[in-house]
Amino acid sequence: MGPDLDISGFHAFLTVFLVLLNGFFVAAEFAIVKVRSSQIEIQAKSGSRVAKVTKTILHHMDAYLAATQLGVTLASLGLGWVGEEVMTTIVFNIFHFLHITISGSFAVNTGHVFAFLLITIMHIVFGELAPKTFAIQQPVKTSLFIAFPLRIFYVVCQPFIWALNGFANAILKLFGIESSHSSEAHHSSEELQYLLDQGKESGVLDSNEHELIKNVFDFNERVAKNIMV
Repeated sequence: MGPDLDISGFHAFLTVFLVLLNGFFVAAEFAIVKVRSSQIEIQAKSGSRVAKVTKTILHHMDAYLAATQLGVTLASLGLGWVGEEVMTTIVFNIFHFLHITISGSFAVNTGHVFAFLLITIMHIVFGELAPKTFAIQQPVKTSLFIAFPLRIFYVVCQPFIWALNGFANAILKLFGIESSHSSEAHHSSEELQYLLDQGKESGVLDSNEHELIKNVFDFNERVAKNIMV
């Protein structure tokens, strides 16, 4: 009917591990982009060792983003290599359990199609969407959780990561784009005032706090204009 119906426990474990590993690197990528360095700085100053490692990661974002991309690529390749065989065997076991008899090349093709669908669903849900959503909603917790493992992976693969990152930066320079070395961009005064208004609307700031901070912006703008005159 198809391939051997016996499935290796090690290969099944390896498939699940590679899906979770892919999810780890996806979560790491989104967490270090999403988290604000000020959130980590507070914990680092309080003596948190993991926060200090996270702070180092944020200060070398390009290199660690390259590490996460390398990790995602390796995990995905490994999953494609091991996972399809495991899922194909599982599909044929299901056919056998349900007494579904399919013969010839059609059986093999059908098994591979179902296996591909299963491994794709696992990869997208558990290896991409779930970790990405969690990292976006909980960037501080996620960045602290992934800090030590990501640091170890980076140190082990540093020469290869350095080469990939250097090549990527060289390509960007051809288009006049400089690489980013921090996790945050500076806000303009208009953006800060918009955030201030949003804080008032959401209830984070009361009317007095909003007015006080807004007056600081207005005062700074008037001083700047007077200096220019």
